[in-house]
Amino acid sequence: MDWDFVETVRRAEVNLAVAEISARKPPGSTIIDIGGGSGWQAQMLTDAGFGVRSFDLAGSEYSGRRVFPVEDYDGRTFPAEAQAFDIAFSSNVLEHIPHVREFQSEIHRVLKPGGIAVHILPSAAWRFWTFAGHYPWLVKAALGAVGGRSQGGQAHDAATVSRAMQRYGKTDLLKRIAIPPRHGETGNSLSEHWYFSRYHWTRLFADTGWRVVSRGTNKLCYTGHSLLGNRLGLTARARLAPLLGSACHVYVLEKAKP
Repeated sequence: MDWDFVETVRRAEVNLAVAEISARKPPGSTIIDIGGGSGWQAQMLTDAGFGVRSFDLAGSEYSGRRVFPVEDYDGRTFPAEAQAFDIAFSSNVLEHIPHVREFQSEIHRVLKPGGIAVHILPSAAWRFWTFAGHYPWLVKAALGAVGGRSQGGQAHDAATVSRAMQRYGKTDLLKRIAIPPRHGETGNSLSEHWYFSRYHWTRLFADTGWRVVSRGTNKLCYTGHSLLGNRLGLTARARLAPLLGSACHVYVLEKAKP
């Protein structure tokens, strides 16, 4: 994983979210940032003029390098009062919540009347190209592990392979090599083509009390393995998106009327 590249695309996506939010809510509106990670996305939202509280699991892999006061929570209930926020925001988070349907009621609880939710979510196209990219990534990561490469994304990829070799038995390891592991909390790497489709996300939101105000994409093509990373710039990735598919959906939601 090339973290510099991940930050590049996430910053572009937060800017897209800021545009969606600013078109609907005035500066000074309050945002709950769900799955805040290290907090730089929350900082971007703050810099855009919003009041932000960011929450993530205490055991998050990002907890040791936070740049914003991200608050720990249990993954189910926010330590916040009801109707405390104007906007709920998440970026590539909902697919990692095993109780995602039940969790929607908690988002409803903390939103004010007239509040909106903005979610950036992986797409079926991202799942397809990440599946296809698994094999070249595996070769690159294995070579890095054997060669002891220790810089940037190569080091992270090599460490991932090394941990897998230590953690799994031969049979399980061969399975993970032959068939890419799932990304989210539901299904497998094949069924995620459905779970990450716009049809599934739209149905999930309709079933859990939301009305879709806007549904678009991030207009960028990339994979979960950061192949080529920043060597392939955002302009080129934007040109590829109409041909190969965008990596993320962008949903704007409001509470459905009873």
